[in-house]
Amino acid sequence: MNDLSPSRKAPRKRPAKARDWAVDMVEHSHDLLCTHTLDGRLLSANPASARLLGYTVEELLRVPMRELLAPEVRQEFEEYLERIRREKTASGHLIVLTRSGERRIWEYHNTLVTKGSAAPLVMGSARDVTQQKSAERELREAEVQFRASAEKLRHKLQAFIELSLLSSPLAAFPAAPQTVRETLRERERDYIVRVLRETRGIISGPSGAALKLGLKRTTLQSKIKQLGISRAEL
Repeated sequence: MNDLSPSRKAPRKRPAKARDWAVDMVEHSHDLLCTHTLDGRLLSANPASARLLGYTVEELLRVPMRELLAPEVRQEFEEYLERIRREKTASGHLIVLTRSGERRIWEYHNTLVTKGSAAPLVMGSARDVTQQKSAERELREAEVQFRASAEKLRHKLQAFIELSLLSSPLAAFPAAPQTVRETLRERERDYIVRVLRETRGIISGPSGAALKLGLKRTTLQSKIKQLGISRAEL
């Protein structure tokens, strides 16, 4: 009979040491990971963070966090530290400067950790969204240009239609429905009245309505009579 008393048990074979996947993920992550103190001193950073900023990890840890920010946002750093002390978390966007002076936009999500460490520290994660923000800005600018072009085209088209009405008598559209003919007549009349108001009722001359409308003086006078436009309207 085998003796299975505790003193005679064969020692259990210990498994081979498992790979530290947490450390491996940090080292090879494309996200930007770091820890820092509540006074803004970096304690650790992964290689991706250092590489994007143009430093080695050792060099990066010697740079004060405030100096990594673009000058115009450095005053917000103290506000960030105060917010994360108070709310235990902070997120948003920041503009950082690389070693060569290039500006990058980072979207960050940071959390204050008070358990499991000798002193409170902040665990930070971020990702570079510079290209995304640049694309969004270009899209907004393109939309503004498109709207401006569309508005300019609308005005040109309206002017073309109104001038076409003036140069094409309504009699040229005998087959048009009565409602269409009335609408065209109203548009023609409104346009002439508006131009006459702009010229203060002056018909001929370099600042007269006839020149602005591209019509002969006699033609415009005839249209005014046909459309029943009175001086009181001007």
